Amino acid sequence: MSTPAPGDPPLTGAGCSAWAQPHQLPADVQELHPVATLCELLALATDVLWAASGRRWRGYTGSDTVTMDAAQPHCPPLRWWAPAWHYGPSWPFFRSPSRPHKVRLPRPDVTAITAVTLRGAPFVGWRREGNWAVRTDQHPWPLGDGAASITYDYGRPAPAAGVRACALLAAELAKAGASRKCALPARTTSVAREGVSFEVLDPREFLDDGLTGLLAVDLWIKAVNPHGTRQAAQVWSPDLTTARRA
Repeated sequence: MSTPAPGDPPLTGAGCSAWAQPHQLPADVQELHPVATLCELLALATDVLWAASGRRWRGYTGSDTVTMDAAQPHCPPLRWWAPAWHYGPSWPFFRSPSRPHKVRLPRPDVTAITAVTLRGAPFVGWRREGNWAVRTDQHPWPLGDGAASITYDYGRPAPAAGVRACALLAAELAKAGASRKCALPARTTSVAREGVSFEVLDPREFLDDGLTGLLAVDLWIKAVNPHGTRQAAQVWSPDLTTARRA
């Protein structure tokens, strides 16, 4: 989500790991809070919209390098016709669960693998399958000794309209935090003024529907997630070792 993982830049200035950045907020809103506070409000708005849009765009993009010590191996279940005997010169057709041919990279939403090294030298005998790195030379990855490393890009930035919605929501949160008049719905259900009575919807009704009460923001949420899906769709088949997003 928007919460930065270890190694991500801190929540200051352009390092905000949110859909929008402080400079995308209106000028009068930027003056209400320090940059660090604006980053926190943008992160809050990102989390809200990330969940409301069906958890489709995590937002932060970057690059990371991981050694095989930190990668998660894929150990297929044992089958009677292919026992998991130790992989070695005398048994070239059997795989060892402790020396996998497939490892999952730690961060989600991997977009590309940019470099792979094996014992300090560039290595090309691999392919990417979603968030997994698979060897194609019929040999296992070396684990535990840091002999292999993978550099990869990750992240799923929100569309331009989602960035705008994030900025709008964060701006209203900033106004409310500074005790300024904002467009966020109040928890008032009826008002009588100068003999005229009217009702205001309770914001909990919007929250139950996965909305915010801000017209422009809710229009975007309904456009990208009309059925209120809670998470991105997945499909699984007995032929697949891991679930794939669709």
